[in-house]
Amino acid sequence: MDHVGPMTRTVGDAAVMFEAMAGYDVNDPTSLNEPVPAVLGELNNGVAGLRIGFDASYASLNVEPEVAQAVRNVIALLKGLGAEIVDVQMPDTANTGGAWVELEAAEAVIANKAIYPSRADELGPEFRAVLEYGQQLSPADYARAAKLRAEFSGRFNAMLAEVDCFVCLHDPHSG
Repeated sequence: MDHVGPMTRTVGDAAVMFEAMAGYDVNDPTSLNEPVPAVLGELNNGVAGLRIGFDASYASLNVEPEVAQAVRNVIALLKGLGAEIVDVQMPDTANTGGAWVELEAAEAVIANKAIYPSRADELGPEFRAVLEYGQQLSPADYARAAKLRAEFSGRFNAMLAEVDCFVCLHDPHSG
């Protein structure tokens, strides 16, 4: 499902928002009960020595050439500031789109059980269609999609284990 996040003018503003929003929430069983890192104090440390993962082909797939060039310019700037750019390969996302739709729909049904289907007429047609689709999925459909998610997450986390962060730009509708 989509999640609301902050839009800020600067990295410093984003760090302030992160520290204010992150952390455990007793009303959110998916939140982590771990200390929130103090990222604001780290901003003046710069990027020297930071290992930044970058998959140039993934970052340009289905992306406007000017936008892809802007990302390459950022990578060059980060390298010039002392970051180590590490060539990584983004795991294949070809089969993740369908699984995401199924998981999103099934989990939306659970998240909205207090209002759906009893108040379905109060919902917009697109969201109602998502919930209707989610209700039609079988346990086997959900299990297959969850298995795909777990496999992709494992490959993605293995790629991330090699770097401090990953820079990418990709059209989410392409796969």
